[in-house]
Amino acid sequence: MDLRDRLFLRFAASPGLKTLAYALCLAGGLLLFQGPGAFLVLVPLLADMHGARLIRGLYDGFREDLLELLEDEARRECGLAPGEPAFPVLEYGGCLNHWLVKSLPDHVLLTLMAPRQDFLVVARKEGRIFPPLSYLPLAYEMRDAGTLDVYYRDITHVEVNGKAVALHTSGGAVIEYEDHSGEAGLAVRELRERLREHKARG
Repeated sequence: MDLRDRLFLRFAASPGLKTLAYALCLAGGLLLFQGPGAFLVLVPLLADMHGARLIRGLYDGFREDLLELLEDEARRECGLAPGEPAFPVLEYGGCLNHWLVKSLPDHVLLTLMAPRQDFLVVARKEGRIFPPLSYLPLAYEMRDAGTLDVYYRDITHVEVNGKAVALHTSGGAVIEYEDHSGEAGLAVRELRERLREHKARG
């Protein structure tokens, strides 16, 4: 991503900057060129549209980069060594603050399920996909959304409930984690196997 692209991205992601640019171009055009000068307002409009094209083209890269950082943080939170199994599920929300790319979610909540011998560690991390905090180097807004230990002895069964992983506890509570990644089935299969192993040992 070169300097020009970064400038267009910053412009497209900044409503205040766009408002100022429209006002200056309109005022300058009317003052300098009278009526036809009003067409100067097309300059920030075209810049905004080009920025939106860049956002759409780079969005998947921003998302994958952020997901990698969130999963690394969650794995550290779970105390996992490299190569130890864990199962992430993803929940997307919000929308980008731009009229041309409002269909794209602006944040993601990653829930990492790390099966241990007698319990399940659930670490949750949330991050904003776009705009990043900085472009050079790339840095994202991230926050800790909590960590939970759930002992297998307290889980009666697990299932995929719609698009969520549902943990049913012996106390009658249901803990659900929404999943938009399509990986809920894999997580549930692994958890069922761990529950069977735990019951066999007990």
